[in-house]
Amino acid sequence: MHRYVYWTAIVLACLGAFGCSALSSSQSSPQGATLSGNATLETPAPAYEFTDVRIPGEMKLQSDDSFIMQTPQVKAGALVYTGWVDPTSLSSFYLREMPEAGWSPLSYFKYGHHLMVFEKPEKVCVIRIHKGHFSTRLEIWVSPAVNQDGSEFSERVLSQ
Repeated sequence: MHRYVYWTAIVLACLGAFGCSALSSSQSSPQGATLSGNATLETPAPAYEFTDVRIPGEMKLQSDDSFIMQTPQVKAGALVYTGWVDPTSLSSFYLREMPEAGWSPLSYFKYGHHLMVFEKPEKVCVIRIHKGHFSTRLEIWVSPAVNQDGSEFSERVLSQ
């Protein structure tokens, strides 16, 4: 029993030391972009597969939950990210950043779950933000747009 308590104390001390050092380094980042109130996010970078969708630096790609389908004419899929980011700040970030990247907002839901829909002439992007027990989950879905008559999917090449 004494050995169990000893190893538990060592593990907790290591977690505390590493957790505090990671927290202080992320808080001292001079390149943070203020979103709302006191919340800041690191300088955003393009999504791994979709360069016209920005991702805050605190969000980490979950490749096991993500998928991409690519043909010579179409690139579509869903990218899943998790991180320690306030969902409301993340939602505000996308409502501001997506139009700057050329996306037109179509609709959004907020509070509890955040769901936003944006479009470009040849594609649609759906962003879902959900606060989990231990982190915030961000899902970015990009799909070809449906033709105006709704009969079939667009066959135009999607720009990245």
